Amino acid sequence: MKEITRIPLEGLHNTRDLGGFEAADGRHIRPKKLLRSGQLAGITKKDQRVLLEEYRLRTDVDFRTGQEKAEAPDPALPGVEYVENPILSDQAIGITREKSAETDMMKMLVQKMSSSETAAEEYMDGLYRDLVMEPFSRQQYRHFFEILLSHEEGALLWHCSAGKDRVGVGTALLLSALGVPRETIVRDYMMVNEFTGDVVEGHLEKLKERLH
Repeated sequence: MKEITRIPLEGLHNTRDLGGFEAADGRHIRPKKLLRSGQLAGITKKDQRVLLEEYRLRTDVDFRTGQEKAEAPDPALPGVEYVENPILSDQAIGITREKSAETDMMKMLVQKMSSSETAAEEYMDGLYRDLVMEPFSRQQYRHFFEILLSHEEGALLWHCSAGKDRVGVGTALLLSALGVPRETIVRDYMMVNEFTGDVVEGHLEKLKERLH
């Protein structure tokens, strides 16, 4: 069984190559073709060289909302086509125009966790329902598959902010379409806790301090 690891980059903590997963009919996903990630704002010059030269990155698909993109824009990478494909609207995930997108989302989660033991879980349940049931989200995931089908040379990378929820669902849909076993899909999804747990916990602690 393929070990699930992240690409060892300096400024990106959840960038992974799906190459090597066994798909339908005993075939395997080719390496250095399909990359999932969190946001690219922290990318270093060395990271850029790895993605551009070693992985031959050619397409960057951004799942984030307009305000998220405005606050932490993707770097312009030479030879890479940038494609905006937001999966949810700002309003759907509770982002307002007065504060930063990250602060809005974190504040909402902290407040919900403070209000009851199940409030944060209910918020995330609702978010996931939107990802698979809302017509807008379904259309955007459909467009993601159209982008994948039209891509030819080099690697294609898709990302949201943490590379967890929107990217997690999109990746699960893709792996399922390719015939990857459900057990592997779930295992790949859950690895986000190992790769980004410390980063998310740090953000939550900082926000809790601001809210006191």
